[in-house]
Amino acid sequence: MYKKRVILIAITIILTTPLLTSAQSDSVKSARSEVVKSAEKLEVIDKSGEVLTKKEAATQEFLATKEALSTVVDLSLAEVKDIEKSLDELKKGLEDTYALKRIVFLEELNNYEDYLGETASDIKDSIDKSEIQVIAKSFKIWRTEAYEPEIKKMIQFTIVFQTKNTIKKADERISKITTDIKKIKTLRLKPGIIESFLLQASGHIKIAKELEREAQDLLNNLLNPPEVLDVSENTTISPQNTEIANPENSINTEPQETAKTIETLIESATAKVKEAYQALIDLNKAIKGTLK
Repeated sequence: MYKKRVILIAITIILTTPLLTSAQSDSVKSARSEVVKSAEKLEVIDKSGEVLTKKEAATQEFLATKEALSTVVDLSLAEVKDIEKSLDELKKGLEDTYALKRIVFLEELNNYEDYLGETASDIKDSIDKSEIQVIAKSFKIWRTEAYEPEIKKMIQFTIVFQTKNTIKKADERISKITTDIKKIKTLRLKPGIIESFLLQASGHIKIAKELEREAQDLLNNLLNPPEVLDVSENTTISPQNTEIANPENSINTEPQETAKTIETLIESATAKVKEAYQALIDLNKAIKGTLK
């Protein structure tokens, strides 16, 4: 009995791990909080000090298990709703290939909602511990093997194109400010001050674009993995390539650069956009100083 309950606790806690450390809606945060509470409740059943009959203890454990698993399903549903909203906000401006991928993602999310609804009903209708155990095992397999890998792709898809839109807006803002300033002839700033701030802002945006492009390249590889070369028995290996098979020749003693990920690239790009806006804020302060 205890062993089975430990398994369910482990499942519940594993499923509370955020799929990505990006901003989450209040509904997702609330759902995750409920998962944690229900897992804790399930864990302390034997520590309550209550004197229960075997039947009462089993009933209490069964009901707590149902509640814990239900909160995990609710969390998954909240995550799905969050990602649907993010994808809906990207309906304009995507190139055809990405627009089609967005539609495919939305269809997958609809399927996930159906599955989660069915699972919630199964949990509600379950009448004994063995039945809820089967549901929990099936749900864990679905979430870890089918749901999480695809959800992570969807999240990375959304953050790449959300960042692209943010960079575009910042770039347009810089262009507008540059145009507006050229129309003003009464600014009493030292020569080159305005240009310096604008060059700083433009430089940060240029770097942000490069970082976002790198992230998009990684996204493309994620969505369309390159084919693995099939080396058949008839493949002839040329003598000049045989050195690669020698471990002594393949050891790289040079320090390795930390692998770039979509998340780290987008984080860096976002930081550069913030620096660009800070340069514009500093420019605005300098201009206001001349008007006093």
